[in-house]
Amino acid sequence: MNNKPADGLKQALREAAEKIESRTWEAEGSQVFSVSNGTADALVLEVFGDETSGQQDCDIAHFIAAANPATVIMLLDEIEMLSKSEWNLAGELADAQQKIALKCKCCKSV
Repeated sequence: MNNKPADGLKQALREAAEKIESRTWEAEGSQVFSVSNGTADALVLEVFGDETSGQQDCDIAHFIAAANPATVIMLLDEIEMLSKSEWNLAGELADAQQKIALKCKCCKSV
């Protein structure tokens, strides 16, 4: 597969996400909590912004909660699967093109 610049970023993101426990994160106001067995058991972060409104702080917290480590790993896995599918399809297309080219050569020689 191609070694694209994003590959290093994806690997670093995966490693960072795997270091964190795979609990659910939930936002409450401008705070993000780690949740275990339906109970918030640890404050992950609280968003404060000098240049943001209270609503923007809440929106940022909800985004961060949604982009929790388990979600990031799931998305990276899906990207990897789709990339492999793309390579498989590219190989199948090349094979089909080769077969068509061979058939065309046979037809022309008759």
